[in-house]
Amino acid sequence: MSSNVEQIKARLSIVDVLGTYLKLEKAGVNYKAKCPFHNEKTPSFFISPARDTYHCFGCAKGGDIFSFVQEIEGVDFMGSLKILAEKAGVELSMERAGERTERSEKEKLLAALRDAMLMYRAALAKNPSAREYVERRGITHATVERFEIGYAPDGWRVVHEFLKGRGHADQIVEKTGLIIPAPKGGYYDRFRARIMFPIHDQIGNVIGFSGRVLTDEVPKYINSPQTPLFDKSKVLYGIDKAKLAIRKEDKTVLVEGQMDLVLSHQAGIEHAVAVSGTALSDEHLKSLGRLSSNVVMAFDADNAGIKASGRALGIALGLGMTVKIALLPKGKDPADLVREDPQIWQRAIAQARHVIDFFIDVHRVNYADPAALRKAIETDVLPYIALLSSPLDQGHYVSKVSSLLSITDSVIWDAIKKIRVRGPMTKPEDAVTINAPAKTSRRTDRVIRTLAGIIAWQESKPSPEIDTGQVRAQIAEIGAAARLEQEVGTDPAHRSEIILEAEIGYEGSPKLAAIIGTLLHALKEDLLTDQFSAIMRQLHEAERSGQEDSAKALLADIQKITAQLAALKKERYTADSST
Repeated sequence: MSSNVEQIKARLSIVDVLGTYLKLEKAGVNYKAKCPFHNEKTPSFFISPARDTYHCFGCAKGGDIFSFVQEIEGVDFMGSLKILAEKAGVELSMERAGERTERSEKEKLLAALRDAMLMYRAALAKNPSAREYVERRGITHATVERFEIGYAPDGWRVVHEFLKGRGHADQIVEKTGLIIPAPKGGYYDRFRARIMFPIHDQIGNVIGFSGRVLTDEVPKYINSPQTPLFDKSKVLYGIDKAKLAIRKEDKTVLVEGQMDLVLSHQAGIEHAVAVSGTALSDEHLKSLGRLSSNVVMAFDADNAGIKASGRALGIALGLGMTVKIALLPKGKDPADLVREDPQIWQRAIAQARHVIDFFIDVHRVNYADPAALRKAIETDVLPYIALLSSPLDQGHYVSKVSSLLSITDSVIWDAIKKIRVRGPMTKPEDAVTINAPAKTSRRTDRVIRTLAGIIAWQESKPSPEIDTGQVRAQIAEIGAAARLEQEVGTDPAHRSEIILEAEIGYEGSPKLAAIIGTLLHALKEDLLTDQFSAIMRQLHEAERSGQEDSAKALLADIQKITAQLAALKKERYTADSST
């Protein structure tokens, strides 16, 4: 495995890889860009070609090309390895024969699906009725091309014969779900006389299809069955095209069908995705949670599907996601709105309301009887409040419900506690951490990290600008040598990260020595302050327990530290006055 990683890194520079996702600007010996992992106006995302690493000073994400692809594509390490191997032209070595067989079969399935997609696209171009239907539904030629929309001809064995002619074995084509065994032998096509929407995985491979009839007969849609590549409980239609927009907007818009999805993208809502013939699952939400913790769902206020989506809403809240509802006009779906006026759909998304606010308002309108309203709130709203991860958010909605029902907050809290005892309406077995905030630390930790980065950076240079041995000695004298070594550490990724921080912050600075002096001064001041606080606690304890001798000794220590802190502050004032 390590040889694969080394080959890929040898062939791909971090600038080339990240440059396919980001607009890079030269920044000295490094590059900078707007971070793809959080919204920002001023670039704080830096790339170091010398160390093949990146680091964002806004959200603290960093790493190499593999960690970047994992984050941006929402895949695990093996997924990033496969993506980058394909970019680098490296054939991955598999350790077991079984793995080689599995990989070979997957490649054959993907090849058959891609050939079928190309055939469907060609068939759409040749069929006037299919083209007229697509145009009537408001889909532009550019959207057809972008989503590779096609048409399955009205014949029993069209795709089967085509793929056989392309050399694809029947057993492979059957496994793709494109053909079905006939009762008397042979096969027939699953999709016939339908507009074909290819379904892609996150990296753009065709893994299945959704076919829609040109009339209003039912079922309107037929989707690929469960296959080795296609799992409808995990796949989201449009995710390959939406993932970067989701990162940028820090929001996912969820719609119900392929037509809603392609027309949403056509209207500029490129952070939209759709489920493929199934209810929204916890797997779908976990996948989206790796891209953004915010999700907007589209509902008709009279749509019974709102309650049917209760489990998914609960899972999303349980995962720490912020869930909003975009309210649509009665009987309309996003595709209808885009055809009428794209701005109506855009406004609905912009005005989306938190799911709890949405339910409270719907129930306020639908239930005039106070008893019925209380019951509806208890059933449909309180379980969602119980799932909120923020105590402040919970308090906000408890107060809102209390005001609506004219019931004291304590009664509402008691009802929520009972829900917690019974357990939330949904309890994901494997919750994921979503958009966890960057780890924070007090000034001492930041100072030590900065000093460690400067030392490691200077020691990595052929001609250091400072005497790092002397700096290390000064840190040891202060009493922070162990903490320095812990920060410098032996982890190459962490070391590379702190070096990049130092290089970006201080490369070419004529005042590096003065900066180090300021940092050492701050470190000494912080450590003395910590020591002062610790001794004060011991003094209070000694006085409380009547240990007079200990108290006197501790008081002397406190006076000594106070004098040292005063001297340090005077030094800092003098230094500041002279600059």
